[in-house]
Amino acid sequence: MAYDVLFSPVRIGARQAPNHLVSQPMEANDADEDGGVSSRALERYTNLARGKWGIVVVEAISVMPQTRACKDGLFIQRENLDSYKRLVEAYKKIFPEGLLLFQITHSGRNIGPFSEKTCIYPEGAPEGSRLLSTDEIEDIRRAFVRGCRLAEEAGADGIDLKLCHGYFGTEMLRPANRRDDRWGGSFENRTRFVREAMAEITALRKRKDFILGSRISMFDGIRGGCGTSAPGELIEDLSEMEKIMLLLRELGMDYLNISAGTPVLAP
Repeated sequence: MAYDVLFSPVRIGARQAPNHLVSQPMEANDADEDGGVSSRALERYTNLARGKWGIVVVEAISVMPQTRACKDGLFIQRENLDSYKRLVEAYKKIFPEGLLLFQITHSGRNIGPFSEKTCIYPEGAPEGSRLLSTDEIEDIRRAFVRGCRLAEEAGADGIDLKLCHGYFGTEMLRPANRRDDRWGGSFENRTRFVREAMAEITALRKRKDFILGSRISMFDGIRGGCGTSAPGELIEDLSEMEKIMLLLRELGMDYLNISAGTPVLAP
């Protein structure tokens, strides 16, 4: 078996990972009380550094405290940035060649029961969910940009915009998103969020080698989800998602991390 490729370097954007091994983001629900990196989370990621994974993606880091899927999930803000700096410093002290990426997210209709449930469009949303306004979505877009800037300031090697598994970014892209404002309906409107966010993130980054990418669900497995052709359709049709992949490349993303499914509905 030709395993040598796993341990050979690989380019990602303007950087090089020392090997092809990637530790995927997975929420562990153990942030400290301020949403920062707890001692337990720090130990988890330093253990990955000791294991010499070429790329490690830090689990879902929410852009707002009230938009987490887990009660003790991570979120990033100016007030707790030092904990994220400590994480990067500890990781790099052990394995300086490794690439550490922060996954930036908003849980959307997957927000936990401890916060107000919200949605981009009402179909299939949890009972009692409140429809986000046009201005609220713009505020969330700005929060994504702010979260990416803070990730760079913390010393991360790059970011992963979470557009997968039924979270906010996925919900925005779905054909089922038939909002009648600038955030829904047409392909142009449904991709506006990521287009405008990426333009600002790219313009504001300080380091040109700061990696930009996304974990994205090609097929949600639900009616009107990503990977279908129409709001009520269930059959897989990846033609629109292929267009989105090309768009993300044009927007300057260095990588795409392809996934599928909506774990809470269609694992």
